[in-house]
Amino acid sequence: MITTANLTILFLSIFASITFNGFLRNISKANNILIDIPEKSRKFHDRATPLTGGISIYIGTLVSALLLAGLTNISLDTEIADKGLLKDSVIYDKNLSRTYEVGNIEYDLLLKRDDEAKSISIEIETENKSPTIVKVEPYGDGEFLVTLP
Repeated sequence: MITTANLTILFLSIFASITFNGFLRNISKANNILIDIPEKSRKFHDRATPLTGGISIYIGTLVSALLLAGLTNISLDTEIADKGLLKDSVIYDKNLSRTYEVGNIEYDLLLKRDDEAKSISIEIETENKSPTIVKVEPYGDGEFLVTLP
């Protein structure tokens, strides 16, 4: 979902990238650093060209990341030992529900995470049938035990 804050940050990062590109291009030309001098064997531009576009895009990306982290309430966690940077994200909710349509049949899919048993149960339900439950739990090193109905 695109919000006004996201669009504002997007346009500010584009503006920052363009602004830094002009600024760094002028510094590059004045000090004669990071200049690409054309060789007719490989390059086809007519005059010397500054090589500051990548640096400008990088700085624009940093500006947008700082704005995104500072102006929105995204909860990032730097402790990566547990579940990663986005451990409070919607991805790690206990239950995840989706509806899929295959052919003319609509399926309701519900994923339930059980942290104590370290397992996931998958509940598949159609309009006319009772739910089917498939349980997946770790069995060994890289192996899983799948319990089918």
